[in-house]
Amino acid sequence: MIWVLAECKGNEPKAVTLEALGAGRLLAEPLNLPLCLILPGSNPASFARTFLRKADKIHLLEDPLLSTYANDAYKGAVTAFLKDKAVRALVVPGTSTGKDLGPLLSVSLRIPYSQNTVGIKVKEGDIHLSRRVYGGKIIETVTTADAKGGVIVSIMPRAFAEAADGKTDGTVVSAAAGLNEEALRIKVRGFVRETGQMDLTEAPVIVSGGRGVGSAEGFRLLEELAALLGGTVGASRSAVDAGWMPHTVQVGQTGRTVTPKLYLACGISGAPQHLAGMTGSKYVLAINRDPDAPIFKVADYGIVGDLHKVIPVLIEELKASGVAKVS
Repeated sequence: MIWVLAECKGNEPKAVTLEALGAGRLLAEPLNLPLCLILPGSNPASFARTFLRKADKIHLLEDPLLSTYANDAYKGAVTAFLKDKAVRALVVPGTSTGKDLGPLLSVSLRIPYSQNTVGIKVKEGDIHLSRRVYGGKIIETVTTADAKGGVIVSIMPRAFAEAADGKTDGTVVSAAAGLNEEALRIKVRGFVRETGQMDLTEAPVIVSGGRGVGSAEGFRLLEELAALLGGTVGASRSAVDAGWMPHTVQVGQTGRTVTPKLYLACGISGAPQHLAGMTGSKYVLAINRDPDAPIFKVADYGIVGDLHKVIPVLIEELKASGVAKVS
């Protein structure tokens, strides 16, 4: 069977789960296998309706200890659930949670693991996976010809289309996780939100600033533009090291890997470490005073100029035109 592991935030399923189901369907149809979704949580039945027409079968993996993500609990529950089931492939979202859990499941289930997957094909019964390596500079293709026992596929956010609705509702069944709280080494007591902004990995638009922004105050201009476009603000390592923005919004090899629909690089030169985190963006717009800045080599559109003069014009034009968000 083809399995997909849902990712939820509280009691709300995240959109990346629909993308994972879309990737799973690319495997299930040519292999003529059912597409099964695993919904972990303390009350997964409350949001199962979202996926009724997306999967052939929905398994509610229910336990109070799964109300919030802790890799110890999730690894134990998913491993126990799948250990006696046929697994041709298990698709997990390539979020920070998925990247944490995927390798753990690979070890506990003894199944190979492929990270940063951006393409899936089935040829003569073998699964071929295209994935980003070396900071996104190269896309390599690997095959599961020697892994008949299955493979865990971690997909890049926005790399796959969301699953389309099927003709009928999938079957919903319940399964107890059977976790023992005393045996868990990690327990989540609560969360502290550092910022109120949108998660970088989920944002459709990121307005990112580098050394060229000049100061922490300069990022207020980027925040205004991001708000108009329905996105959020990111930063390069140099801006974070300068103390202008927190590390939680850093994009790059030592920060977050993002794949928005639109990435605006403002005052960012385009060092390889930064490019490694944003080359998966659908469109890149660069604003830089240096016409020879490396960022222009990867940008779809470029503006040579002072961002402090260019961005206010963009803001005024967006306000005048009534354009609110990137769709």
